[in-house]
Formats: sequence, C-alpha cells, structure tokens
Amino acid sequence: MAIVITNTARHVVSTAPYNEYSILRTIEAGFGLPYLGNAGAPHVHSMAMFFRPQAHPPAVPALTRGRHVLSGAYQVALAHTPVTAAAPPASSTSAGATITASSDPYLLEFTRHQAAATVSVTERAAGTVTHDLTFSLHCAPGVHFALHSTPVGTTRVSNPSDTATQLAPASVAARTVTFPVEAVSKVPSDLIVTGLLLDVPYGTPAGPVEVAVSSNGTPLGTLTVATVGRPRTSRMPAMLAPIVSAGQVRFPFVVAGGRRQRYVLTISGAAPNAPASLRTSNTEFVATTSSTGPVVSLREALLTPQAGKQYWATVRAVASGRRSRPVTFAADGA
Repeated sequence: MAIVITNTARHVVSTAPYNEYSILRTIEAGFGLPYLGNAGAPHVHSMAMFFRPQAHPPAVPALTRGRHVLSGAYQVALAHTPVTAAAPPASSTSAGATITASSDPYLLEFTRHQAAATVSVTERAAGTVTHDLTFSLHCAPGVHFALHSTPVGTTRVSNPSDTATQLAPASVAARTVTFPVEAVSKVPSDLIVTGLLLDVPYGTPAGPVEVAVSSNGTPLGTLTVATVGRPRTSRMPAMLAPIVSAGQVRFPFVVAGGRRQRYVLTISGAAPNAPASLRTSNTEFVATTSSTGPVVSLREALLTPQAGKQYWATVRAVASGRRSRPVTFAADGA
C-alpha cells in the first residue's frame, strides 16, 4: 500500500502500481527533466494524478452525489442508423480463460469514440496471460478502434499480496488493442479492460461488433462488445453507447415516439477492485434533462480521470410536474 500526502485537501484512490521510480518520474516530469534510468520505463507510472495539475482539470473523487440539471445537449444522429436488437451481455470460455462483457451497448452510425463494453478476462490457471493481451476486431471492415483513445487494463486478485498479472499501457491500432504483459501472475487473475472506444463510419451495416481475445498468439475466446444499430423502444428510454471526447461524455438515449419530457440520468461508478460497500458511497451523479442527448463535462459531473474506473448510466422518465433548479458546479466539488 502507498499513501501519498499532498498539500491539497482531497481524496484520490488509484489502482495503478507504483514504486520508487514512480517518485523519481513524478519529480522529473514536474520540472520538465529527462527521465533517469528506470524512471523512463513504460511500466513505471507517474504519481502526478495525486497532485493538483496546473494546466488540466484536477483529479477528483469518482462522482458527486446530488441532483442537478443538465443544460448541454448532443444531437442524437438516428437518421441513418438502422433499428436492430442487441444481444444480452456475453461470455466465452476456453481452456485458458473465461471472458465476459459487462453489456452490449448500441453504436450509432457515423459517430466516433463510442464506448464498447467493459471486458473481464478471468484466468483459469496462473500464468495464462503471457507476453501480451490482444483484442482484435471481428466485424464490418469499417468499424475500428479510436486511434487516439487510451484503453486501460487493471487486475483483480483475491489477496492483494499475491503476484498478479501486470499490464503495461496499451498500443492502439485500427483493428487491434494490445497490452504488453509486464509481470506474469502466480495466482489466477481477473484482468479488466475499460475504455475500448470505437469509430463507426457512414454506411456500416447493422450487427454485432465482436473482439477475439488472445495472449501470445493463443486464442482465449471471442465475444460481442457492442452492436451497430439503435434499439427498439416501447415505453421506457433506452441507452445508447456513451460518446467520449476531450473533457466531456455524451449519454444519448432513445424514447418511444420521440416524446419530449423530463428525464433523470443516473451515472454510477466504481473501480473494478472496489469492495461492494464502496459502490454506494460518493459514486453517483444524478441529473435532470429534457434532452435525449445530455452532455456531461469532466468539470460538471466530476468524472474522475483516474485510470481503470467503470461507469454505468441509466435513464428514466419523470412526472411532467416535477421541477428542479439549475445549479453551478465547482471544479473541486465544493
């Protein structure tokens, strides 16, 4: 365990591994100096997230609890996106691992940086994942990973003292995302990959987006992480895939008959290895919106830039007579 005490009054928790070279890297980066020795190694993480950045929004706790009104809106482009049915969250089991998708989000046509499902790779035996962990797209040729995205791989084990699989930062190509393996597990580990963003060009046919997962050339399984298309709706709103861009996340959804009324958007978040007791503590943001494409900025919702965080979004209609008062958000969560 590492405890970082800074001169800022805020609480930040990280799932990234740190060592003595992380301290050196942080100091050198702060003064704009070149890295010495192992401080420049790709598996060494800077500890800058614990300190108040000067040129970027501050890192803050996961989400703030409360009820707010969203004023920003994103035009949901449904004109050319065909209606299709998404499959239930999938899993695939092989001799080496069990792979599970957290959901099957709908992807809009002609839209970039849409979030695919979070994927869990559970080793059936220690040392299953070696050399690399690779995700390869098996779908329409046009769909590809967002080249400027930064997928994150984190690890969960039963006992924190056990040696788990450690993944280095990912390299992203149009059809593959690869995590080099820095350390091989001595106990079966659960590898969780978030932040898989997809670009869907115009004219992409409706249907599932599958990824084949492999390690060091050995297939571990194939599963659906998203579906190109929009959902059929009857009465309740249906969420589409979140769209992630610099400083904001868009949460489009579809309602039956295009009916315009007020909706409540709830975003919940937790680190993959957070205990269940923490999933209901300071991890929820609730907002009221009249738009079917609300936009949440990092400043407003205090969505943390912390690596490895998972978020869940739900939306529901509210009675037409209910009113909420707009509020002003503070960067530090005051």
